[in-house]
Amino acid sequence: AAAQELEAARLGVPIARASLMPQVTLSYSNAAVTGTREFPNASLQEVTTRVDYESPQTALSVRMPLFNYDAWNRLDQAMAQGRGAEAAFRARGLDLVDRVASAYLQLLDAHAHVTLAEAELAALEDQARRAEQRLRRGVGTRTEEASARGSAELVRARLIDARERVVVAQAQLRRFTGRWPDHVLDAPQEFRPVVETPAAVRDWMDAGLAQNPAIQARQAAVEAAGYAVKRNTAGHLPRLDVVGSIARNRNESLANLNQSSNLRTLGIQLSMPLYSGGGVDAAVRQAQADLVRAEEELRNERESNSYEIQRQLQIADAAARRADALRKAVEAGE
Repeated sequence: AAAQELEAARLGVPIARASLMPQVTLSYSNAAVTGTREFPNASLQEVTTRVDYESPQTALSVRMPLFNYDAWNRLDQAMAQGRGAEAAFRARGLDLVDRVASAYLQLLDAHAHVTLAEAELAALEDQARRAEQRLRRGVGTRTEEASARGSAELVRARLIDARERVVVAQAQLRRFTGRWPDHVLDAPQEFRPVVETPAAVRDWMDAGLAQNPAIQARQAAVEAAGYAVKRNTAGHLPRLDVVGSIARNRNESLANLNQSSNLRTLGIQLSMPLYSGGGVDAAVRQAQADLVRAEEELRNERESNSYEIQRQLQIADAAARRADALRKAVEAGE
């Protein structure tokens, strides 16, 4: 869907360019005329005669714009919209990568919960067996044995939920990839996210502002909105065209009955708008409002991008330090 949306935006450029190219039109018509003609003869008597004839007309016309401010800005606007569509397409691609990676990590997380629940269940079942043995030897209590069994059953319920999460995560990953993930590769045990320095954070933010396709799409939208203002301003400007035609007419009128004419014309046509009911001024103000809106959306996108970069880097840094602490806890536990 994103690829077809991009192709539709790209086709807007040749569509806009067509208004700057020559327009050639071939027309043909043939009218059957039937009627009567009344006129006085030499004796001043009214004479009525029938008039039946055909009037074929063929015309080839050409129009070439010389000055069309509206068409020029329409082309520039279409090119800016095409650049915005390409940036939006890249953003869609990165979003797909993010969703696939998130689905894969969720599957790994679900597998980890299953492994943890299985280990806890094995430990609690062992504790329950020891509590039962102590009860049989008379050194334990029924309360201890029942408590151990209850804890084991609670973990067994968690294990069922964890295995269900694995199935759901597999289905989600299959929805993106089209393949059933029979085997997933986990991260290395010693994997550690790279902790960024404060200087690197600034580099990340600068790169995000310069390379983020969502920001590039907003910038293209601002550029396109600027051209829209100029295009609507063209409603106050004249338009100059070269026009030419070749026409062949037969029986063009009753006065030219049984006559043929071949006409060739070439000239320059100037159209100057004088008054349009205030529609042009309203369209300009509307385009200016759209331009301000696009500028504010660009500013909001930049601020959101900077905030998101800082948030994600802090998450990565906290995750690295948390992983280090958990590894030390594992060593102490061993």
